[in-house]
Amino acid sequence: MIDKNSEETAQDYILGIVIGAMIILIVALLWFFVIIILKLQGQKKVGFFAGRLIRPIDANLIAAKQQAIADDNANEDNQPLNEGVVNEAVPVSSSTPQYRDANTNEKFNQRVWAVRLMFVLSGCFVIIAGGLFYGKGVVAFKQSIDEVRNGISLVQDAAGKSALVCFID
Repeated sequence: MIDKNSEETAQDYILGIVIGAMIILIVALLWFFVIIILKLQGQKKVGFFAGRLIRPIDANLIAAKQQAIADDNANEDNQPLNEGVVNEAVPVSSSTPQYRDANTNEKFNQRVWAVRLMFVLSGCFVIIAGGLFYGKGVVAFKQSIDEVRNGISLVQDAAGKSALVCFID
């Protein structure tokens, strides 16, 4: 004999699991679409939210350096062109100090530290939330084990009393 209340409880449980899974799926899809949209917008529109953090450089210094390189190439026109051979050291990135404006560099460093700080704080919050979730789960698990133990002792007591009643009759 199945209790109607237990059927409703089972249906509510299944409905809760399905709704929870759907909420997680919707959040994941929204997150995915936001990341794709930010990536497509590019670094110039949304900054580091596009997925890359590019160190800003002073355009005037770059133009002067390119002009100097062009002038050097103009002076060497009578020499044969050796592709793949570099006559001078090429900077690996544009982050060398001679190409950066001091004010822009300071703002960039502040932004980098803010992003790093938020990343560390987010990590700490995730660790704390995981610890709380684990702690609450352990307490709930212990309570459920205690309730099962109490239920088993009640069943044993009832079985013992019924055996006594059957034995006496």
